[in-house]
Amino acid sequence: MIKNILFDFDGVILDSMPIRDFGFKEIFKDFDKDIVEKLLQYHRQNGGLSRYVKIRYFYEELLVQEISENRIQELAEEFSKIMKKELTNKQYIIDETYEFIKNNTTKYNLHIVSGSDEKELQYLCKELGLEKYFISINGSPTPKNEIVKKVLREYNYMLNETILIGDSINDFEAAKINNIDFYGFNNENLINCSKTYIDKFENILFLDYGIGENSISKENRTFCNIKENEGKVDYLLFFDSRALTINQNEYDETYLIKMLEIFNKCFKSYIAVSRPKNITIFATLLNFLENNKDIKFKNLITNVGFVDFTPKKNEFIEDMLLQIKYLHNEEIKIEKLSNYDMQNGNDFLYSLLYKQEYKNFIRNTIDSYKFNKTFFMNTPEISEMIKIDRNRPIEFFTKILVSNQLIDEISKLSHLINLRKLFKDEERQYTYDAVHYTLEGHQCIIDKIMSTNEF
Repeated sequence: MIKNILFDFDGVILDSMPIRDFGFKEIFKDFDKDIVEKLLQYHRQNGGLSRYVKIRYFYEELLVQEISENRIQELAEEFSKIMKKELTNKQYIIDETYEFIKNNTTKYNLHIVSGSDEKELQYLCKELGLEKYFISINGSPTPKNEIVKKVLREYNYMLNETILIGDSINDFEAAKINNIDFYGFNNENLINCSKTYIDKFENILFLDYGIGENSISKENRTFCNIKENEGKVDYLLFFDSRALTINQNEYDETYLIKMLEIFNKCFKSYIAVSRPKNITIFATLLNFLENNKDIKFKNLITNVGFVDFTPKKNEFIEDMLLQIKYLHNEEIKIEKLSNYDMQNGNDFLYSLLYKQEYKNFIRNTIDSYKFNKTFFMNTPEISEMIKIDRNRPIEFFTKILVSNQLIDEISKLSHLINLRKLFKDEERQYTYDAVHYTLEGHQCIIDKIMSTNEF
């Protein structure tokens, strides 16, 4: 459950960018306009960076001149005077953000983490009547990632219960460094790096992804076309990394994006979750369902199960056990596999062994949600002879069979989208690493999904 929200200020709470532009033009009005314009471009692309960084950039990178700390401070103070004069006008407050903050100040712990000067920021929030809504108001010269770290530590916030809402790549990077989820807003360039992109605050939906290490991959995305408390949702789509890609040029051709296009055309409501955790397994799905019980889903489609058994280093096994023990207390056995030549030296790999009791627990837990239809997707079985750039231990290929046996077992009373023999010829055409798919592989899977005539 999301309990703590860290807000960027400029561009999220206050539409201040034109005034910030004006401020930089004023303090550098005696310099060449073309050089100042280059600074403004840098400023707009790096909204989360402080003015101290931008002033230093102007001198050292654009003018190729040294500048003293005292001179940086003088220019920053001159800039601040302009901001205090111009930005106390309430017309610059972004209405939808303000309404969300005002209506949720008692529901969430709210903080501001900004690249703006801290004293100036606190002054503006007081003058604009915003101060009362936030537990803390934090700004520069401390770098944003350090501000976020400080807030998390000082208030003892759980990472999985905290998000950062921002409008710049620097906001994303501050969230990523601190292992919390990032929600982009007011900048469509952030869509592909946001856990969820906020098109409108009235549509925002905060989901609880449970314990376990958050994925920092570009495959970690959530898509939804519903509003909070809208009632039953037609589909929950819950996938590991294989439904998307880290290659942005191929993003729209992945089978998850193509499924969403189909659902949108059919006016089906959905929440689609892709790789919320670094290790996304059956326990990740079960914990998600448990933690979001207030949302009622009519149908479930999932491809989890594959990652439950693939060979892993011990640190990842520990993360899996942490996720499993959130709902299931019985012992899970660990199988030690071969010593494997890793990039940083030899290391033993491990896998989990699921007893029948835990398999029944998975099946019964999913059944307890009484979905109209549950669709399990198994994994294409790849030959160990496949020629790929990345070496895989021999156990990797045998564990695919184990994961498919589990999915076959728990899907007996459900619907199975059977992908076992999907890539029986020319496997390298469909998968480049025996896990993730090429464009041909994604198309092959979406064709198989649609051939079921269930959607």
